[in-house]
Amino acid sequence: MNMFLSHTLNLLQQVKELELIAKKNTTGMFAGNYLSTVLGHGLEFHEARKYVQGESIRLIDWNMTARLGDVYVKKFREEREREVFLAVDVSPSMFFGSQKRSKIETALEAAATLGFNAINSNARLGMVSFADTVTDTFLPRKGRSHLFAILKSLIIQKNKPAKDVKSTNTESAIANIQSLR
Repeated sequence: MNMFLSHTLNLLQQVKELELIAKKNTTGMFAGNYLSTVLGHGLEFHEARKYVQGESIRLIDWNMTARLGDVYVKKFREEREREVFLAVDVSPSMFFGSQKRSKIETALEAAATLGFNAINSNARLGMVSFADTVTDTFLPRKGRSHLFAILKSLIIQKNKPAKDVKSTNTESAIANIQSLR
């Protein structure tokens, strides 16, 4: 039981270190909120323009029409929720690198940085880790606890690499992500 406790504490320490690195990386990065380019029925006003025959009469701005004499419609920005998917290669080829750090450590840092940024901008975060097949999948959700579960999974996979992998299969990861959408 003592070994399990020390393993858990070590795992928590690694997640905390990733959080600190990610916060440092995201400071000043991606300033501003996400704006959708799709026009629709959102809350943020985009433009007023003359009515085009065939448009829904529900879009007509009656106040502007009465004031200006021509029929006008208002357009708003569509509010959309973003989904961010992380696809992380955990095959044996990721465990090589320079003397200072391996590719898997760089991938973990990048995943933590993107994950914290996604959670801070209120996006839903999902993750697929893969080698020759998909090794782990997290459906897109919001929240820090979900991000920490993703990072914990990646750290466990980093600490216990798959050995019998002949080649990396990115197609399986992409197909898995597409099946989740």
